[in-house]
Amino acid sequence: MMAVSTALGFYHARQVQSLRSVRFAEPALCFVRRGQKHLTVGDCCFQASAGEWLILPGNTPLMMENCPDQGQYAAEVLSVSPAMASAFLQYAGAELALPPASSAFPLNIPASPLLSQAWEKLAQAQQPGFPALLARHYLFEVLMVAALHGNVQALLNPPAPGLADKVRQLLQTQPAADWSQADIADRFHMSTPTLRRHLAAEQQSFRDILDDVRMHHALHFVLSSRKSIDWIAGECGFTSPAAFSTRFRQRFGMAPVTLRKTC
Repeated sequence: MMAVSTALGFYHARQVQSLRSVRFAEPALCFVRRGQKHLTVGDCCFQASAGEWLILPGNTPLMMENCPDQGQYAAEVLSVSPAMASAFLQYAGAELALPPASSAFPLNIPASPLLSQAWEKLAQAQQPGFPALLARHYLFEVLMVAALHGNVQALLNPPAPGLADKVRQLLQTQPAADWSQADIADRFHMSTPTLRRHLAAEQQSFRDILDDVRMHHALHFVLSSRKSIDWIAGECGFTSPAAFSTRFRQRFGMAPVTLRKTC
């Protein structure tokens, strides 16, 4: 069986975090441990309170608000890569039949004792030195219980990736690299004009995708690490921290220093 990551991302806030134009590279399952999380996807609004889950759809622009309860917000996020979804579906077998993914499916998964038990075991598996085989078993247990309790099509059976998604996945391997359209075209064995034409057909451009990848790489570090803003700027391909801060604020509606203070 292929190797899959069982790592959870841990996020905290002491003040309300209101972010716009957020786009997760991969679908994810978010457990709200304290406070509330609000998502707006198009015209649809979703909410999860403490003890509930939300599916964060991949490659979908959304607005996100993390709301503390008495000064504390805490959430854990499990990103579901294509490799993870494929390994799980192979493990689950034909008995777990998923209809095609659709934006009409709700993204909420209500509180469930079975899912809570499975999630806590996966959270314990984050400890250093925990047996990888057992951690993967707990991961599959979480996905199995979630599939039985909610509509997880967006999590386990997302739409087939287009060229823009494949370009995004490539750029995510090295967000700070000095990428050019010619580099990307070479990787996909096409000319630069052909790449530009295919991306335009998906209403995307190379520059927009690169900016998207770098901004979300930065968002992850601002929210989940104590790295300096200058370090994050360089890690995301910016030579000027001031230019980085300006672009971050334009994209998400909060400056990185302001957002960091809410954590």
